[in-house]
Amino acid sequence: MSLLRYILAVIIMGTSATSVDAQRLEFLTGGGPITLEISEAPPGGEPVDATDAGTRIFWDANLGVPAKLVVSTMATSQHFRLFVELQVTSYGTGSMVDMHPEVELVDGMFDEDILTNILPGSRSQQGTGLLRYRASARVADGNSQTHGDDTHTVTYTLLAQ
Repeated sequence: MSLLRYILAVIIMGTSATSVDAQRLEFLTGGGPITLEISEAPPGGEPVDATDAGTRIFWDANLGVPAKLVVSTMATSQHFRLFVELQVTSYGTGSMVDMHPEVELVDGMFDEDILTNILPGSRSQQGTGLLRYRASARVADGNSQTHGDDTHTVTYTLLAQ
């Protein structure tokens, strides 16, 4: 199999059922366009993965109620598999966090939880994390020369839980 290319345009949004003014969700590093390339996936040695873990985020879910972080994507004519995982690196004092396993990003998907039970409180609602993207190729998927590149617009949103 020849080249597969994934292009990600990563976007952060903040919405909630309560106060939007008090919450923050931002990139500390990375964000913007990310390109993952798999140059060859030989039969029998698949799937072949490419990863990027260069995007760090910060959240302050100051909503006054428990909050969650969700992810969604739009990828017109998606042919290849893409996943994201949040690795929490710091979290507020005295709070509980539920991380969800790796999420497959599929065109037109509904918001999927990536982090839940962000509790209200002056520090418990804040945290940082690393976003790890993983593209996975199989020979049966074809290649970018046949299908073109997959371009994802990935959106992260803070919501009241």
